[in-house]
Amino acid sequence: MTYWVAKNGQKQGPYTLEELQRMLAGGSLAPTDLVWKDGMTQWAPMLQVVPAGPPPAATPAAAPPPAQGPAYWVARGGQKQGPYLVADLQRMLAVSALSPADFAWKEGMAQWVPLGQVVPATPPPAAVVSGVVFPPPMPPNLHWGLVWLFGALTAGIFIIVWLFIEASYVKKLDPHNNSTTLLIVGLVLLPLAGIFFIIALFGMRRSLLNYYNLTEPIGLRLSGAMTFFFGILYLQHHFSRIYEWKRTGVLFPQ
Repeated sequence: MTYWVAKNGQKQGPYTLEELQRMLAGGSLAPTDLVWKDGMTQWAPMLQVVPAGPPPAATPAAAPPPAQGPAYWVARGGQKQGPYLVADLQRMLAVSALSPADFAWKEGMAQWVPLGQVVPATPPPAAVVSGVVFPPPMPPNLHWGLVWLFGALTAGIFIIVWLFIEASYVKKLDPHNNSTTLLIVGLVLLPLAGIFFIIALFGMRRSLLNYYNLTEPIGLRLSGAMTFFFGILYLQHHFSRIYEWKRTGVLFPQ
C-alpha cells in the first residue's frame, strides 16, 4: 500500500509505509504533516495514520551532538536583545513574544533583516487533549461568490454573520487576535461600524500572514489594498484555497 504526503503546499509520493517511518525517524517528515492513501475520505496528520517504526539500529560509535547553531540578536522596541539560538526564536515567535517583522542580526550579516526572513518556520503544533491529537482547524469553506450572493439576499446580514465566522477561525489560529471584539464594538457603535470592521479585517490579515508563513508555511500573501476594498470576500477566497489544500494536499495558485 502506498501513501501520499502534503508538505509545504506540495503533494509528494507515493511512499511505502516503511519509507514514511524512516523519514519520520530521520526528521525529514513531521508527525503533523498530512498524509493520504486509497480508501481515506480526507487527508489526516501522519501520527494518526503511520504507526511508529522500530528504533534505529545502534551505531558502533555515538555521533557527536549537533551544533546549536548561530546566535542572533533581536531589535525590539528600540532595544537590542539576545543573543538567542534559532530554537529560542522559534518558540518566542510561536507564542507571539516576537513578531516576524522584528529585526534580527547575527555575526557575518551585513545588515539587520526581518526575523521572518532568517528564522525557519516550525511545524504546526497539534492540540492534545486526554491523549487524543487534534490537527490544526479547518478554515470556513464557502465560495466568495456565494458569500456575496447570500449577503445581497439578506440585506447584508449574512455578510456580518460570516465575518464573525471568519474572525472565530482566526482566533483559533492566534488566541491574541481581537477581531471578534472589534466587530462587536462596531455593531454597538453603529455609526463607527465601518472603521471598526476595517481594523478587524486588517487584524485578521496580520494573524493569517503570521500563521501561514511561520506555523504552517505555505507562502501566503495578502494584499492590503484588496483587504481594504474587498474585505470579507477577499479573505474568503484565501480561506477556500487553504481548505482545499488541507483536504487534498494541493495548493492552488494565489
